[in-house]
Amino acid sequence: MASADPGETLAAYGGFNYIEFGGRNHLDVQPVTMPAERIRRLENHLMLFFTGFSRIASEVAKSKIDNLQKREAELKRMTAMVSEAISILGSETTSIEELGVLLHEAWENKKRLSDKVSTADIDRIYQTAREAGAIGGKLLGAGCACGEVEDAARVRGERAARGGRHAGWYGGARTQPAPAG
Repeated sequence: MASADPGETLAAYGGFNYIEFGGRNHLDVQPVTMPAERIRRLENHLMLFFTGFSRIASEVAKSKIDNLQKREAELKRMTAMVSEAISILGSETTSIEELGVLLHEAWENKKRLSDKVSTADIDRIYQTAREAGAIGGKLLGAGCACGEVEDAARVRGERAARGGRHAGWYGGARTQPAPAG
């Protein structure tokens, strides 16, 4: 029987995958492949931040489920974005920053699914990241971590110039500590 939990599925398969859930007995996992240079460009544009917040994911999920019938347009758009993201990642000519634009649009759509998707604190962190150069973001784990697509090297340089540090960046299946600022 297939797991309905995306986190469990990601942990079981590892790597960078397109995963299609189709009910209790259907799970299709396809690796997303990219040339090494494209992966390097993607990694150079990703950062991962820990928000320090703890929320109960099931409460957020329940509120989204309760609103699904009212949010059909958002769900259809978010589903279409998957193909767009795969296309961006596989393209040799499309800027990797377009993924950030897509992530920002997805975040805005996801917030419309329920008023519990975000909080004032999460919104403030997200907006601060955007003002610092993030193009878009993806919140993970009920908002406990926030991944941003941005020009990470530029942002690191700006933070270092201000004496600041960031939590680190995530690339592929590895995590590397942030350079000392």
